[in-house]
Amino acid sequence: MISEQMKRALMTALLRSAGLPSVDEIDNMIKNIKSSVEIILSAREDSSHTNEAIGLAEELFKVAREKVNITLTSEKTWPKGYPEPLWSIGGRLGHRFKLYGYPTDLLGQAFRLAVAVAGKGWNPPIDDKCCNVKGKALLYAVPGLPCTRAIYYSLHVLVAAPEAELTVINIESMASQGLETPVKNVPTFITPRGKSIVLTPRSVKDVLRIWTS
Repeated sequence: MISEQMKRALMTALLRSAGLPSVDEIDNMIKNIKSSVEIILSAREDSSHTNEAIGLAEELFKVAREKVNITLTSEKTWPKGYPEPLWSIGGRLGHRFKLYGYPTDLLGQAFRLAVAVAGKGWNPPIDDKCCNVKGKALLYAVPGLPCTRAIYYSLHVLVAAPEAELTVINIESMASQGLETPVKNVPTFITPRGKSIVLTPRSVKDVLRIWTS
């Protein structure tokens, strides 16, 4: 069984190979959060996923737990076909970034980047071309490098465009919860206009297509 130290080293190597921040760099971003960030964690009433999700959150943000506040909510109804739980990130992102399922492995690092952005621990450069885009996009993802890259560049758009939103759905969580996965390839974006695009972005310009197509 792979040790936590080895797992961390492997994730760092993968992130660096893609030109993304390393695990240590993301740790520092979390430590440098300027203002606390609220994460609303939702699940069905009496769900078994709540305790597991809290444990994961404690692990993801152990370097600065006092800067990340988890608010628990329970729902009587749940969107059909969506995995539990739902994470909604406040702060600068104003709950415009949401994730269904579990942010594990590399997907967990992308989730931490979103929290760092929300608390201004990371300030990605703003591309003026992003400022006027708007609408709700959807991303079907797995805890792999292409999907991490997709979230990384999407966060640049969310910071620049206050009317843009992104919901990420972990299809591995869907499968483990007995839900049918609606896509064959990842990353798959659904644009605000309902168009399906399979895309591994390598720049902000690439991901900008999602909100303009």
